[in-house]
Amino acid sequence: MDKIGSGGFGNVFKKDGKAIKYLSHMVRPREGIEHRFYREYEITKSLSHVPGVINVFEYGEDSTGLYYTMELCDKNLKDLIENNYTSLSKEKKDEYILSIVTTMKEVHDLDILHRDLCPNNILIKEESIVISDFGLGKNLSEDYSRKTINTTSFGHYGYTAPEQLNSLMEATKQSDVYSLGKIINYIMTGDYDNDNHKFSIISKAATAQSEKVRYVDANELLSAIESILQKLKNTEFESKCLKDIENNIYNDDIKVYFLNMGAIETYNNFSIPNYRNILLTFLKREPTHAKELLEKLQTSMSNCRSFEAYDNYSYIMYTLLMEEESEHNIDTLFLAGEILKYIAVDVRRFNAQDKIRTLLDKEHVHPKIKEMLDDK
Repeated sequence: MDKIGSGGFGNVFKKDGKAIKYLSHMVRPREGIEHRFYREYEITKSLSHVPGVINVFEYGEDSTGLYYTMELCDKNLKDLIENNYTSLSKEKKDEYILSIVTTMKEVHDLDILHRDLCPNNILIKEESIVISDFGLGKNLSEDYSRKTINTTSFGHYGYTAPEQLNSLMEATKQSDVYSLGKIINYIMTGDYDNDNHKFSIISKAATAQSEKVRYVDANELLSAIESILQKLKNTEFESKCLKDIENNIYNDDIKVYFLNMGAIETYNNFSIPNYRNILLTFLKREPTHAKELLEKLQTSMSNCRSFEAYDNYSYIMYTLLMEEESEHNIDTLFLAGEILKYIAVDVRRFNAQDKIRTLLDKEHVHPKIKEMLDDK
């Protein structure tokens, strides 16, 4: 047999066109672990009718130990993202996210928790998503499934909700939602902590420290995702956002629009009244997304066809750097300084040069930024 993976309870091998999972001899002596291994099989088997959950077949014991067989998949989500992230289309990322959350919606509707959702436990078979490893799964409708007090595992650290880190018994559907929010980040950016993407509003709520802020289950999470996608496909969504900008209104729709705005739109929208003000509002309220927006602005400057066109950019960078109690990190502020310096030195815009002289006299400006701005 060829070993193809391992988990908290056992090792997975390839045999006769199927995957076979053996309970590891290293964990078998622990109290209740054999029962938990059987419960993993039993819960997964009960979900056989749910599209997107791995199919399991036979449970038994041989000379190697306790085992169960399941369908063989090509790879897991972690391997897929690590090896193919740059080539994954936006449409494919959306498809994976919808598939994962839709499957978990069906699981939650049956009052079953996963409690170990992470890219390692999400498999890919012929480009389709397959959720596996219900080793920490729990059926809320069955009393005996609650006897998990001796289970010391708590899930994969980066994807596990804080209450579950304290105790597996405290996990709820909202704990799975937390994990799903981290998975959305991972699919969109390659980093489970990076929420600089179009589903930012959703993943921020899903991964909130307080359960009260999170979506109640995967069903509510799915509805929020579908709402964002529907808005972005709606041709009236952009016109509504542009109208709100013109009226100096900032809201969640504007945030979604900015996160998905291309370089051409980023430049062309300066013709809209109050656009510059709304950009600054976004930068102030969303410091975690500020660097991404500045990068879009930097790219969009290639469309400038006059000296005056650069003035909006220099004003935004200058305003950002003039904030004495800024919530922006040094990387964001340094990029703002680089953009302002480019306009002052390479474009030779005099008012940008004046802004740099003003900033060099300000005590709150970071010494490294001053050094960069003053470098001839």
